[in-house]
Amino acid sequence: MMRNFSLYIATEATHLITFRNEYVGVLLYNYAQSIWGSLSSVSQDFESFKATCIDLEPVEKKLPISHTATTVYDPAIHRLDERAQYLLDYYTDIVRREYSPVYVEVDENCMFNAIKIFYPNLSVDEIRVRTIIELACNEEHYTTMLYSMKLDLVDDETVQEHVLRIMNNHEYTSAHTLAAVSSIFGRRIESIYPNINDNDGYFELLNRINEPRQTDSILSDEPLRVLWSDPKPDEERIWRPNHFVPVLRTRNSFSSISMESITDRDHENMGLPSFPLHENDVDVCTNDHHQEISAINDENQSPSIVGRNVFMDESEIIRYAPVSVFILKY
Repeated sequence: MMRNFSLYIATEATHLITFRNEYVGVLLYNYAQSIWGSLSSVSQDFESFKATCIDLEPVEKKLPISHTATTVYDPAIHRLDERAQYLLDYYTDIVRREYSPVYVEVDENCMFNAIKIFYPNLSVDEIRVRTIIELACNEEHYTTMLYSMKLDLVDDETVQEHVLRIMNNHEYTSAHTLAAVSSIFGRRIESIYPNINDNDGYFELLNRINEPRQTDSILSDEPLRVLWSDPKPDEERIWRPNHFVPVLRTRNSFSSISMESITDRDHENMGLPSFPLHENDVDVCTNDHHQEISAINDENQSPSIVGRNVFMDESEIIRYAPVSVFILKY
């Protein structure tokens, strides 16, 4: 059954290599959905699931990914995320006139929706399938990465648990997913975590560049940028993100091209924003909303790091919040 399935997909993939643009609306979606149905039919035993992914990986590799990524904001296509723009303006070193965050649906698929902004010819289903195969087939690499980067302090879910969960639709993603997506597309991915909570351990850990698993496969010097955001502020609790937003360059910051070849290594290296904000930058926060911001944590207090279950549970967050917190109004 699996071999017949793989042969069918391999045949379709052969056509897609040449005719991806024509087939993207039909065959590409069917390809992702067919693989998804195969994966979902496997027992929730990770080793069995991993074996299925290993069988599918060569087939998945036959379906090429577009050689271009959307990196420039186009107001005719993209919708500005005003909440994310607020976070970028006041809590990061990103310069407003140079970058714009793009609105994506606020649901548990937001990570995949965000990546689709960079690669609009790919479906969310295909991105999800590729992510699962990458994580499952390279479990040891990503497990080592989580511990070496101390990301297990942010998300205590194992790679195995993460894979078996995100195979279902509308499941939230995390640092595991960003790392895998970087490898899938051969692009560095800059994780931008706003500096809202003073002395925040998450800020120190999640402001980072995700490198592809195979560093010799990096196809562009410029990273794709993803912002950790949230749809609603809550004045009573310490700020925690639950949304991902893609961040694109504005046309004014570069040329007016809307697509960038990922094989072009000759473009200008824009450099990376520095974190955290310097004291001299705080003066920009002078409006009434920011007059209410108060100091957080004694300087000798260690950063508040909690496990994933607490991180995701709003009722628990208040227990770990400092005595006074940033008050956000939007």
